[in-house]
Amino acid sequence: MKHEKKIFIKIDNWGEIQLDYLVDTVKQFKNEGTWTLKQWKRTPALNDKSGGSSRQYVGQTYDPKYIDLVQDGWTHDHCEICTRTISDTDDWDTQGYNLYNLWICDKCFNLFMVPADIVSELDKYERVVK
Repeated sequence: MKHEKKIFIKIDNWGEIQLDYLVDTVKQFKNEGTWTLKQWKRTPALNDKSGGSSRQYVGQTYDPKYIDLVQDGWTHDHCEICTRTISDTDDWDTQGYNLYNLWICDKCFNLFMVPADIVSELDKYERVVK
């Protein structure tokens, strides 16, 4: 099986991210609506009583026989671009840009969402082929 090489961009003091993924994601998010800078806050979560999964509660139905509704149980989200944790603790970003239940950290928003032309903006970064 032939391994297809991919292009990554290298961002100082941050790491690498696959170029195609980044461009596609940013273009999609720019078309989704208006992102708003918000302080992150805990929300209710649905926790599997058997110790399995947890998911954010947004009004969906659930069976209390198997699932606990925990107020303030959703303890963090992740940046949709870099996966950085956004939470209400000092160890993480405590605010970010929000749209629906999606979050983008300050750094990614300013680096990638603010520029009008993401493709031209990314030309200034070093590329790595893997």
